[in-house]
Amino acid sequence: MIADLTKEEKTENLEDKRRLLELLRKRMDFADIQKAYDNWRFSDLVGDNDFKRMYEDQAVKEREKPDSEYFEENIGKYIKLVEEGKEITSRYFGKWKVNFQAYCEEINNNRVLNVNLIHYDKSEPTRISDILQQEKDIKELNIYCNKKHEIYAHQEGKKRYYEIKEGACYGMISTWPVENGSRMCTMIMNLSSDGITEVLKFDGEDFVSSEEILELIKQNDELYIQDLFLYDAVMKSLEKGKAADVVPTANNNFQNESIAAYQDKEPGGESKALPLS
Repeated sequence: MIADLTKEEKTENLEDKRRLLELLRKRMDFADIQKAYDNWRFSDLVGDNDFKRMYEDQAVKEREKPDSEYFEENIGKYIKLVEEGKEITSRYFGKWKVNFQAYCEEINNNRVLNVNLIHYDKSEPTRISDILQQEKDIKELNIYCNKKHEIYAHQEGKKRYYEIKEGACYGMISTWPVENGSRMCTMIMNLSSDGITEVLKFDGEDFVSSEEILELIKQNDELYIQDLFLYDAVMKSLEKGKAADVVPTANNNFQNESIAAYQDKEPGGESKALPLS
C-alpha cells in the first residue's frame, strides 16, 4: 500500500514500467525479468492492476504457446503471492495509516511474509506474534524499515524465534501464563543483535534478579531471542551486567509479544524504548 509518492519516486515508477514492458516484449523468461529488479519494486510493478490490464496481459498474449501459458502461470502465481502479502499486512499494519510494501514467497514449502515499512516513525508496536499465531500459513516473517532488514521471526510449533538484525534496536513486551495459567506475567526488555541488552520491568516493577522471578521467566517456554530460550537470554544479559524489568499483562491466557523500535537517543546518550501496548 504505497501512497503520496514524491515526484522523484513517480518518475522512477514510470521508468520501471517502461523497462518492464520492454523486457516483456523481448520474450524474456519470467525469472530473468524478476532478477532485473529488487523484490520491492518488482512486487509493486507486477501488482499494479492498471498496468497489468494495459500492458502485461497484452505482452503475454504476444508470446507463442506453450511459452505464453508457462509465463502466464508464473506471473499469475507471483501476483497471487503479492496480493496475499498485502492483504495480510493490511490487517495488522493498515490501521497505522503507514505506507508499506509487502509480498509473500514460498521457500522450502514454507510461506514467508516480507513487509517493508516506509517512513515508519517507530511509534507503533509491531505485533509479530499475532501474525505468526493467527496466520496459520505464515511460518516466517521479515520486517524491513525503508528496505533495511531489521527483524526476522519464525515459528516452529508453538515456539516463536526472533532475530534482531545488525544495527537494529527494539523494545519488546512479552506476556505469558504462569502457575498453570492462574495468572499472567509481563516483561519489558530491550533487544539488539546481541540479544537482550536490558530487562526493564517485570510485572510493573523494576527488575530484580531473584530465584522466584527467574523461575517465572523459565515458564515462558515459547519465546526465543537470537536463538536462545528466553530464560537463557535473560541469564546471558545478567551475566553481562545488564539491568532487567517486566510489566502486568492482559487477561488472555496465551503468550504474545509486541515489539517497537527505539526512539532517538536522549541527551546523555541513553536510548529509551518506546512505550508498547
